[in-house]
Amino acid sequence: LGRHCGVYDEPREILRSIPGVQLVEMGWSRANSKCCGSGGGLQVNFPELSERIGRDRVNEAIATGASILVTACPFCKVQFEKVAEGEIEVYDLIELVAMSIK
Repeated sequence: LGRHCGVYDEPREILRSIPGVQLVEMGWSRANSKCCGSGGGLQVNFPELSERIGRDRVNEAIATGASILVTACPFCKVQFEKVAEGEIEVYDLIELVAMSIK
């Protein structure tokens, strides 16, 4: 949503509206957000580089003290889950919304 569509505030507003969720921004966010390393064929053609990029992003999330990492991109979600190896929970934004209304 953000990197190619410029949609930054709306997902954050949704997160803030979920009871018990405290939004913590990573240092690299919004227009300066870094790629997860999964797109553009990188994961297929350069798997080691892809994993390193994803791991760097997950480490950035962990360094904030957050207990979960939320994305609106299915490719990022798969990448983060793979490289996080359970160190931080990873959810799609819609998953978190669904969990909050159950």
